Amino acid sequence: EHKTKQADVIYIMGEGFSGIGRRLKALEHKYQLPTPERLFISQQPAQFLDIKNVEQVANSIKAISTNAGLVVIDTLHRNMSGDENSSQDIGKFINHIDLHLKPLGVAVLIVHHSGHGQKERSRGSSSIRGAMDAEFSASKSADGIVLTCHKAKDFEEPKPMLFKLMPVTLNWLDDENKPLTSVHLEHIGDAKPTANKARLSVRDEAILQSLNDAITLHGIEPNAEIKTKFSGFDSFEGKRQKIVMMEH
Repeated sequence: EHKTKQADVIYIMGEGFSGIGRRLKALEHKYQLPTPERLFISQQPAQFLDIKNVEQVANSIKAISTNAGLVVIDTLHRNMSGDENSSQDIGKFINHIDLHLKPLGVAVLIVHHSGHGQKERSRGSSSIRGAMDAEFSASKSADGIVLTCHKAKDFEEPKPMLFKLMPVTLNWLDDENKPLTSVHLEHIGDAKPTANKARLSVRDEAILQSLNDAITLHGIEPNAEIKTKFSGFDSFEGKRQKIVMMEH
């Protein structure tokens, strides 16, 4: 059991509008309860690099709720027009949240994608992780979906948790009168321990982040000479790789 305090939830949605109704219906089926009335879902994303837009978001939250406890921003990329690889843009994104959402007394949960090559770390600037109080990743394993804590600023890291996707047949019909389906997550317990990988030092992680940023900004397809000189480009994953020149 986990102690919770009931509060309003504000969900700023930037993608997945077509499937949200089915996901909520699947959760109603799981808990045998209607969707909470104090769950507010936006009809469009926000623009968190625009200070006036952030002010409008904060004012809208204050107008509809006197007991807001959680604001979900889904996803970071869809709620900003800047470059997620830019520490300056990310700094402005976080600063606007600190100025206008934190004073509301809410927790802010930001959904973000993992890196292309490293699924255990977030995509984009390393300043994203640096600004977070906690960071969790959801990844697929042979047993199901594992939720792992990668950063815990002021609390002990919880053990990785295992979930399974449970399919649900809804009492809604499509245009061909066939039942619609969806899924919900079922908590199974602690995830099986995996072999601990040596963590990178702060310096090595910064170097790797710089390389990833350079490839994102300046990456090019490897030419025949590079492919001949270096191995690894013939595999499925290798064919999707880009290279970057040393000057970058």
